[in-house]
Amino acid sequence: MGEMFQQTERASGAKESWYFGTSNECAAMRALVKTTLMHPLDFRWTVQGFGMLRTYLGGPEYGKRFRLNVWDSTLAVPGVSIIHDHPWDFDSWIINGRFRNVRYVADEPADRYERYNNYMFMVIKCGEDGCSVSDPQRIRLRALPIECYVTGDKYHQNAAEIHASYYSNGTVTLNDRVGDTEHAKVFWVDKPGAHWVDAKPREASPAEVEYATRLALDRWE
Repeated sequence: MGEMFQQTERASGAKESWYFGTSNECAAMRALVKTTLMHPLDFRWTVQGFGMLRTYLGGPEYGKRFRLNVWDSTLAVPGVSIIHDHPWDFDSWIINGRFRNVRYVADEPADRYERYNNYMFMVIKCGEDGCSVSDPQRIRLRALPIECYVTGDKYHQNAAEIHASYYSNGTVTLNDRVGDTEHAKVFWVDKPGAHWVDAKPREASPAEVEYATRLALDRWE
C-alpha cells in the first residue's frame, strides 16, 4: 500500500487544488506543519491501521477538527481493510508528498451477482474504543477513476462517500473535519477466506513517532 503511487498527474478538475498550492495560505500551512514535525514529541500521536501516524492541531478550542496525518506503510496492520466511509465530511490538504484517492459507488445488495464482484460491509463505532455495531451485509461496489494528488493539492469528501487511500511513504496530509456521528462503514472483498481486518487506532510509541516524522522531513519538497 505505501509505495503504490506510480502516477504524478493531477486529478481531473484539480484547478482549485493547483491554485491553493500557489497561495500564501498553503505556504503558511506547510511552515506550521514542518515545525510540528521538527518537534514531534511535544504532541500526542496515535497510529491508525491504514498506515498513518496522526495528531490533532489547534488545542482544546478546536477539539478533533484539524488532524495531521503522516503516512507510512510500516505502520499499517497486515491485510487491513482499507475501503470505508467516514463519520464526518472533510477537506484534505496534501501538505507534502504524493497521494491517491479512489471513490466507490455502491449498487443495490448483490445477491444475484457473481461472488468475486461483491464486497461485504458493516457499521463500526470509530476510535480507540471502536467495535462493530452491525452484522455483515453484502454489497456491490464500483470504483471511480483514480484521483492523484501532489504537494499543495486539496480535495473534499462527504461523509457518506466510500473510498480508499494510497500514498507514498512520508506523505503528510491535514484534514479539516466537520461533524461527527462516531460511526462509519467498512468494506472488504466477499470471497472465501476473506474477512474484515480492523484499522483501530492505538497509542504511538516514541520510536514510531520519531521514525515516521523523520522520514516525512527527509522527503520534504
